[in-house]
Amino acid sequence: MTAKIPRKTIRINVLVQIIAMFVLLVAVNYYSFNHYVRADYSRSQKFVLSEQTKRVIRELKKPVNIVVFFSPTSVAPDRVVFNDLRNLLKELTFSGRKLIHVEYVDPTRDLTRARALQAQYKFSATENVVIVDYEGRSKFIPAGDLGDINLEGVQQGETPRLLSFGGEMVLTNAMLSLLSPDKKKIYFLQGHGEPPIDGPTPLGLFREYLVKQNAETLPLSLGSADSVPSDCSLLVIAAPQVDLTEREAAILDRFWSSEQGRVLVLLDPSARTVQLHRFLARRGVLPMDNRVLCTVRLGFATGILREVTVDFMDRNPVTKRLVGLEMLLTGETQSLFMDPEQAKSDKIQLWPLLIAKEKFWGESEYVTDEKKGVRYDEGKDVGYPVYVAVAAARGGVDDDRVDVESSKLIAVGSSQFALDVALSQQPQALDFLMSSANWLLDRRQFTGAVPKKIDQFSINLSDAQLSSISLYILIAIPGVAALFGIIAWLRRRA
Repeated sequence: MTAKIPRKTIRINVLVQIIAMFVLLVAVNYYSFNHYVRADYSRSQKFVLSEQTKRVIRELKKPVNIVVFFSPTSVAPDRVVFNDLRNLLKELTFSGRKLIHVEYVDPTRDLTRARALQAQYKFSATENVVIVDYEGRSKFIPAGDLGDINLEGVQQGETPRLLSFGGEMVLTNAMLSLLSPDKKKIYFLQGHGEPPIDGPTPLGLFREYLVKQNAETLPLSLGSADSVPSDCSLLVIAAPQVDLTEREAAILDRFWSSEQGRVLVLLDPSARTVQLHRFLARRGVLPMDNRVLCTVRLGFATGILREVTVDFMDRNPVTKRLVGLEMLLTGETQSLFMDPEQAKSDKIQLWPLLIAKEKFWGESEYVTDEKKGVRYDEGKDVGYPVYVAVAAARGGVDDDRVDVESSKLIAVGSSQFALDVALSQQPQALDFLMSSANWLLDRRQFTGAVPKKIDQFSINLSDAQLSSISLYILIAIPGVAALFGIIAWLRRRA
């Protein structure tokens, strides 16, 4: 016969089990609170922070104070950015942990704090602003600068519509400028038919984003100069229509041969620039006299597609984080040949950045007459892989985790993709340009972050579909719940 367990022992066992469960529950909650993963499953990935933002946060040595001086009840058009701004700041706070402090101040409800901030930062309360403060230095960001707002329907009584949200880019650039107060000077070569950089310019969007990344853009003419200015952090040669003179080419050679030489070249395939091509060829990057294109079937005819779709290459410090995306190069594009022997002789490393889709080739006998047609000739044309952008560095280290002072160069066999008309349609193209500029400026840990487009879509349902949805919601789902309830009730009665 089994001995009866004393009640006291049972109570102690139950108490120990309760305490053990409580301790286990506390331990699991403590661990999960400090070790968890956040994931964004939204369609546009709008809440995912870019690698640039994460790296800027890692560069912080002291806390950043962000003050959102904003009234959500304001009638100003920029109020539409508030919800996206609040979600962004939640992600920044999570990534920055104790290094990012956010304070929300509604001037219509907290007059005392609003006046204190106005006295501290010397600003008026007439607009919604975001204040970023780091080590006593501050940046003011008007709420309207955080996104592209469509005001077309406001006069008809419609609410403003947010087309794209650039809050992450603006806040990251503000933190970057506070981390590195000294501006980098970027010179754009002029005097050879290049687009102007001052005033209205087709390169306005590229210039604007360089400025937002704490850089200063300046024009440079080598016609009367003996050298590139010593404060030049980057020289941009964008679509020259006339070739360099031998003297200008010699100046460019001396600039790149110095440790400070950083050059971004955007070629115009239709321009005959022999000296510029020779400069690139001496660095192991040879522009080919061809046009990248492919043929497409158009019913009973065959058309020539000259707008090149390219993929971003991995295993390089510029585009590896863009792998998986595509970019369209509008206008004409020429391929670039990498000469490893020439590069090796001058201790230069080469990386391909952009590669055309497999259906494209470099046509050596390019024509403008669509009726004549083209075809790929083995041994004469350039077949896959067709590279259209290449990076070169001399004296560097083949490890993108290490920054070593060296001469750097990026050449692209196209230039129209960098103009405002094309750039405004392709965030990834802007991202490529900013990543290229940051790598050349030794800011490769600060690869570009660009505005995120707000996808506007609607679901159109027919009357039959609406009736089906109503049937499920009002009858089917409640009916299933009621059926299970009746079954449970009958079983209890039995």
